[in-house]
Amino acid sequence: QVRTFVTFVAALVADQGDALSFSSLFTGGAVLQQGVEVAVYGTSDTRKVMLSLDGEAVSEAIVGADGSWKAYLPPQNTAWHRTLKAEDGSTSVEAVVSFGAVLLCSGQSNMDMPVSNNGGVGGAKRTAE
Repeated sequence: QVRTFVTFVAALVADQGDALSFSSLFTGGAVLQQGVEVAVYGTSDTRKVMLSLDGEAVSEAIVGADGSWKAYLPPQNTAWHRTLKAEDGSTSVEAVVSFGAVLLCSGQSNMDMPVSNNGGVGGAKRTAE
């Protein structure tokens, strides 16, 4: 279920381009779900992309006719500031990623209201019941 959702989200934000790159989803300090395979996407103008995590080879992908590639990282333990590197034989790019519990929240406009504004945990429980 998580893998399917990550695949869907990544497909929506995949960048288009010719040079080797990660999708913008994986740049800027991304936090990826720990304990499950995680799909990683990008573009390249070569035929194959190799991925490494902190210098250890972890996956490879074949580049499609449209220049896009997708590879899966094996399940990772919780960790911070790992270096994810993509190489395609002519260039390389890096992204700093972390692995942890990824929670996606959605709701109404009051979603950012602190629990303390509702009488603490006890008040929130009473409201929910």
